[in-house]
Amino acid sequence: MDKGGKGGLHKSKMKSRRTARKSRTSKTRASLSEAAGKTIDLMGTTARYKRTEKLFNEGDKAAYIYKVESGCIKTYNRLKGDRRHIRAFHLPGDYIGLESHTVHDCIADAIAPSVVRLINKKQLMARANSDIALLKFILGVTSSELMRTRDHKALLLKDAESRIATFLLEIADRDSRRGKIGMPMVRQEIADHLGLTFETVSRILWRLERSRIIALPERHDVVIKNATALKRMSA
Repeated sequence: MDKGGKGGLHKSKMKSRRTARKSRTSKTRASLSEAAGKTIDLMGTTARYKRTEKLFNEGDKAAYIYKVESGCIKTYNRLKGDRRHIRAFHLPGDYIGLESHTVHDCIADAIAPSVVRLINKKQLMARANSDIALLKFILGVTSSELMRTRDHKALLLKDAESRIATFLLEIADRDSRRGKIGMPMVRQEIADHLGLTFETVSRILWRLERSRIIALPERHDVVIKNATALKRMSA
């Protein structure tokens, strides 16, 4: 075999080894993250909330971190004139209250019957001080929430059609079901989240359905029929 052939074989082997190392590293990280998640699941207690029932009010002491086990929770602030700004919709697997605030700066309500795990914040942080995997997991979740907040602020600078398209794609990405998107929130809540009116949300959803980009088979379900068109609208 000539030198060029040997060199090519050596490079191929090195590349295969790097790929294998990356794969092992990725699996290790995933395993540590899963273990950290299970640690949190073993802490605290679960509570059931009826639709519209409050988890906490603005100004309440932030003593707990909340993990949504099922259902959906909205966090929001009241504005003048009986209006409100909905910051986020928290779906199963999402965490609420990981920020370093000593008191809550928003209100949290269940918008559907929900099960939430309440974890004492001081106990969790004390555990994280001696568990590096848990600490990294918490930092990762907090970072993801901060990025979602940043993205939402950028979303509010777009036109109405782009806001709704982006919102549908985001919910679809977070919903574990295939085909249908679970939409426990009503259209007024979507409007309050996207800085739009009820009429605008209804009109655009009707237009998307008429164009066969989405389907609305049931009140709280959306089916994306043409994801490519929706992505173009969200840009």
